[in-house]
Amino acid sequence: MQYLTVLYDAQCGLCSSARRWLERQDLYVPLEFVPCSTPRAEFRFPTLNHDLSAKDVTVISPEGEIWRGAEAWIVCLWATHSWRGLSAEMSHPGQMHRARGFFEMVGRHRDRIGRGLGMRPDEPRRAGDRTGRQAGSLAPSSQSSVPFGSNIAPDRKHGDLG
Repeated sequence: MQYLTVLYDAQCGLCSSARRWLERQDLYVPLEFVPCSTPRAEFRFPTLNHDLSAKDVTVISPEGEIWRGAEAWIVCLWATHSWRGLSAEMSHPGQMHRARGFFEMVGRHRDRIGRGLGMRPDEPRRAGDRTGRQAGSLAPSSQSSVPFGSNIAPDRKHGDLG
């Protein structure tokens, strides 16, 4: 993979802190971060359901493969030098349910966690904005070959989401 694009909620302190943390990691695969539900994200991925990206971190490959929720976080860890081994363990079929449970719980409480830990968002929260909704994990809807854990397949190609 040449690179991965990560759509994240820039109005969430926890999400923004995770972005900053990932940017400090040594990477096997470069990560490009784009705030979700922005004109830039909608221009780059016009057929993507951006409401879903506002609920869960979304990772997109140049080939159009999409991962959301726990699978997206595991793909981000897989891109790093230091955390690739953990991503392989988490993506193991016997462990995937634990990873999903953990990331779903964190997603449901991300605003509270971010505020409680004093994490600052990249952008201030705007009233009525569609970002920052409670997160939920999406199970993969199609299988594809990926270079890591057999249980982490992309949701689908972004051209199919129109």
